Amino acid sequence: PEKYTAADLVTYVYHDETMLLVPLKLDANFAPGAVAIKAAVSWLECEEQCLPGKAGVQAALTVGSEFKPSKDAALIESWQKKLPAPGTAATVKARWEKTASADSRHLVIEWEANPMTETADFFPYSSTDYEVGGATERLESSGKAVTVRKTVKKLEGDWPVRIAGLIVTQTSATAPKEAHEVILTPALGTE
Repeated sequence: PEKYTAADLVTYVYHDETMLLVPLKLDANFAPGAVAIKAAVSWLECEEQCLPGKAGVQAALTVGSEFKPSKDAALIESWQKKLPAPGTAATVKARWEKTASADSRHLVIEWEANPMTETADFFPYSSTDYEVGGATERLESSGKAVTVRKTVKKLEGDWPVRIAGLIVTQTSATAPKEAHEVILTPALGTE
């Protein structure tokens, strides 16, 4: 995804075209034969104003004893290459900075990156307990480390002990983005 800012609203979007890849695992005892796979999909489509869209999609799958790739196998593989790398590929540290201010608190995230990294950000996954602000402040760091500061707003309960999302970097405006899926466990700070 890309970060999109309009007025005071920050959201994460896809431009032009994207593919939603959903893993499917069948039980080993699944009976051979034709199977219909159905899903309900919803989205927001935006240009100047966002409009909701939805559709029912379906595909036919034949369960059998031999493997036959679909006619779309090459297309699926090309989209799989665009998926974020697992978090184990990135060594990430997170810590709460200073004390909490009412329901907001600064979170500092640091990870090793290509020394040529021009842009770096953290794209959070959604949560009902907290909200990670869209603004990102890049901090001074040494060596190959990249350090950013985000503001976390607590919506209910205690401060989160796990925050999931994507670490996104880019070495230049024309270079491809690199993304790593991570789960941050911020070091405890004083409240």
